[in-house]
Amino acid sequence: MKEHVLKTWPIFFTAVWQGDKTFEIRKNDRDFQVGDILRLREWEPEDEVYTGREVRREVTHIMVTFADVLAPGYVVLSIAKPKRNQYQDVPLPSGYQPIEVYTNGRELVVLGDPPEEGDEPIRHNCDEMGCASTFHVVLRVRLTNMVGRIVL
Repeated sequence: MKEHVLKTWPIFFTAVWQGDKTFEIRKNDRDFQVGDILRLREWEPEDEVYTGREVRREVTHIMVTFADVLAPGYVVLSIAKPKRNQYQDVPLPSGYQPIEVYTNGRELVVLGDPPEEGDEPIRHNCDEMGCASTFHVVLRVRLTNMVGRIVL
């Protein structure tokens, strides 16, 4: 298994991040394999800078032959959230299950499901944590004083 770091324009990045886009069409110059991880980094082409947002997806299928659609040397990669626990070293509150980890350049944000206590999920202050309607923010870590690279 390899990790491939790839630039992704904002319109495509957002669609992957939201779960609407489950494929990538890429030049096959990296020997992509099923099980590889794509680290998609949002790239702003007009300013030629990374925005700081990134997401990881696992390659689940590779289509290499479809002559009428694909140019020679290109592949369609089916992608999904990684099955393996990519977050085992992230210190989450007890019982929380991670769903997604991303950075906005200033902080590391972990989205997840709150643990169940009986039939009810444990509550926390969604306004304070900045939760979306679909996922709960279970951890925020400021990146301002950190040195080195965070590997999840």
